[in-house]
Amino acid sequence: MKSCYGKTIQKPVKYDRKYVHESEFESYWYKNYYKIIKCSKLNNSDIYDVKIVKQIDNQFNFSLLGFQVLSMSKKIMNEVICLAF
Repeated sequence: MKSCYGKTIQKPVKYDRKYVHESEFESYWYKNYYKIIKCSKLNNSDIYDVKIVKQIDNQFNFSLLGFQVLSMSKKIMNEVICLAF
């Protein structure tokens, strides 16, 4: 149950990375210039590392479900401890 709680309570991911070849970089730049935060060329290669912002409407947060899982796991553990006494 703890792993389920941990995955549901995570913060949403704000940034994403995209790797673009040098031949396609200029067209990618023109199409996505408003999302790009940072771009850098990788060492000794023709690939660019582009850091872009993820859209807000695609991010979902399951924090309420995570709190319910945590509450249920506490309830189960308390039942076991009360039986031991």
